[in-house]
Amino acid sequence: NSVHKEEEEFLNREIKDSEPKFGCHACDERFLSARIVAYHILHAHKDKDQENQCKLCYKMFTKRKYLISHQDKVHKNESEFLSREITASDLKYSCSECDKKFVSQVILKAHLRIHQAQKFEFL
Repeated sequence: NSVHKEEEEFLNREIKDSEPKFGCHACDERFLSARIVAYHILHAHKDKDQENQCKLCYKMFTKRKYLISHQDKVHKNESEFLSREITASDLKYSCSECDKKFVSQVILKAHLRIHQAQKFEFL
């Protein structure tokens, strides 16, 4: 009874870049099974200080400097929200796939692409 019973076929050979099909919603890491993603989220993201999470798109970063770089490049049009607390009335755009809310249509559309990609992860 192996811990990695689902992934046994990958243990004794090189893993191709295309094989990790299961993505983490909090970072860009990809894994061989949904079970490994769940373990990763539990250990890499749970109860971690939220200081490295983008408050506009919820993406997690390993370092603060990566978060700041992300916000400067990706959210330059929403910079007004980065310097103040986001209120419930600011979150006007709701995701139809999950319970996340956003300050702009642009961020919501980018977020919806993640759900779209997840629908095809099994391929």
